[in-house]
Amino acid sequence: MSTSGFYDGLKREAAGPTERQLADDALVELIREIFDAADGNYGVPRIHRELRKAGVAVNEKRVRRLMRLHGMAGRCIRRRVRTTFPGPDGFTIPDLVGRRFAPGKPDVAWGQDITYVWTGEGWLYLASVLDLGSRRLLGYSMADHMRTELVTDALDMAIAARGGHVAGVIAHADRGSQYTSNDYLDFCQRHQLRPSVGRVRHASTTPSPSRSGRRSSASASKVACSPPVPKPAGRSSPGSTGTTPAGCTPASTTSRPPPGNSSTFKRHNHPSARRGDAPTVASRLSARRLAE
Repeated sequence: MSTSGFYDGLKREAAGPTERQLADDALVELIREIFDAADGNYGVPRIHRELRKAGVAVNEKRVRRLMRLHGMAGRCIRRRVRTTFPGPDGFTIPDLVGRRFAPGKPDVAWGQDITYVWTGEGWLYLASVLDLGSRRLLGYSMADHMRTELVTDALDMAIAARGGHVAGVIAHADRGSQYTSNDYLDFCQRHQLRPSVGRVRHASTTPSPSRSGRRSSASASKVACSPPVPKPAGRSSPGSTGTTPAGCTPASTTSRPPPGNSSTFKRHNHPSARRGDAPTVASRLSARRLAE
């Protein structure tokens, strides 16, 4: 350090805090009260938004710098649940639908899926069965687990809704362990259902029952189902007859199948506990400072 720099530092210390430092201290106090009123949930964007609503003209970068300097950080809890767990390699289940989700008439192919809903007691898992021809929700099941009985209970409701006459119906789903387990395959064999799964790492090969009403005119005009995929020698698919289902035409090998509805989940932001308190605190403090 140079001699002049040393004495300049002494002069600044003797002169006391500058106007900029005093303004930062006042802003930190206001930010702290908004942050505490929101129970520590608000981050930089929300703090900056509440300051602007209260009439405090401040840059977002300045708010970020002061919050980082004083150890204030908002909460960001992303609630996600993985519902598809591929099972170990074993018997290969074919894709009998081939992304053709408009067979033209009911009881040709059913679409299945598992979703989840956050409740006050934890995650609630919902399995549903959708008729791809009539777009009717045939069965559903809810539980606090994702075992195989969650999907078989939904299929039981769907079978009862059709009066038990479901021989040859394609039961299409993703490659989750529930839809590839031995218990599920035995269930399909007992009721003469034809198990089918989509391709690996391709979300559009499984229809989403929650988005059943969002079909394009192009996909609705397609009336075709994929023929069964040849089985490996030595073992056949439970309940599979090896023929094209009634009411469906074999798919062409040269034409590309139309894309189906992708099974996606919306990301939910974590709600703050007392969202309405922060603007009130900001407005009160801003009015008090303007009055001073």
